[in-house]
This record gives sequence, structure tokens and C-alpha cells, in this order.
Amino acid sequence: MVTARALAALDELPEATVVLLPVRDEAGSVVDLVFDYANRGAGALARMPAETLPGRRLREALPAFPPALFERLVGVLEDGTPLRTQLDYSDRFAGRMEFAARFDVAVSRLGEGLLVVYEEVGALARSRAAEQRYGAVLEATSDWVSIADRDGNLVYVNSAGRQMVGIGLDEDITGSRIGQFSPAWA
Repeated sequence: MVTARALAALDELPEATVVLLPVRDEAGSVVDLVFDYANRGAGALARMPAETLPGRRLREALPAFPPALFERLVGVLEDGTPLRTQLDYSDRFAGRMEFAARFDVAVSRLGEGLLVVYEEVGALARSRAAEQRYGAVLEATSDWVSIADRDGNLVYVNSAGRQMVGIGLDEDITGSRIGQFSPAWA
């Protein structure tokens, strides 16, 4: 039950998340890693359903995977020291459409395997830029714009809205409700 809840939570992460298990030779050396779990984000980056990733070997699925990074992953397996790095990578995942991107990668040991969380840096930058543009539009409009949580508590009021009702730009709106500043007829 706990595992099912944990996996459901990982599925909701926007970052691509996989669990890799070691494939060892007769001497016990790690010769490859096999996907044991992949969330939806990992499937989206691989351009295939996430449920088709488990069982695939890393080096077969990503033939251009950098040997130096592979050795660093093995190092995390052996000594447990987490790894954070960036990776410029281009390949064809499992022979499919080619891709090239820069990734932020975080790796930690999870039992006998690895938990790998990665995110395309370009996608993150584009998302942040879009968020900044959206915020600039909200602040530039002369109309009231507000955001409330599901209980009706205000969490954001734009500059024009604050000015309309006399709330300072830096004034805390905690405790304010969505309809508090509306006329009775509204």
C-alpha cells in the first residue's frame, strides 16, 4: 500500500523520474542498468508510454549514454553519495525520434537501485519565461485580478486590484476572502 502511494506521488511529479536497477555480470560488476519504474514525465521525454520503459536496459535504450556518467551512476550505487549534474545529451531513445537537450540530473540510491530525477533545462527556462510574461500581463492590466485557494482565501491580488481597494503593494492579504472587496450586488 505504501509503495503504491509512493509511486502514485511520483507519477504526479512534473520532472521525469525513473528507478534503475543494476544488471551485474558473473563477477558482480555492474554492466548495465534496467528501468524498473518510469513516471509520466519520463515517458513524455522518451516519447513513449511510461509503462513501456520498465524492463528496458539503459545502454540499449540510449546507446549514446556517456560512459563517464554511467560510471558515476555506478559510484552512487556503490557508495551511496548522491549525484547532481547537468548533461548535454542527444540520442534516439530506443531507435525512435532523435532528441537533443540539456538536463539537470539528480541521482540517489534507493534500496538496491537508483532514483533518478531529471528535467530538461530548456523546458524549465521556457516555463519560467512564460510564467514571467503571464505575471507581467497580470500586473500591467488596470483590471482587478485575483487568485484564491479552494476555500476562498485570497492568495494574490494584482497591483491595480490592490490600488482599487487600498491594499498596499507589500501588504499581507492572509485572511482576506474572495468576496470581501466586492460590492453587495456582485
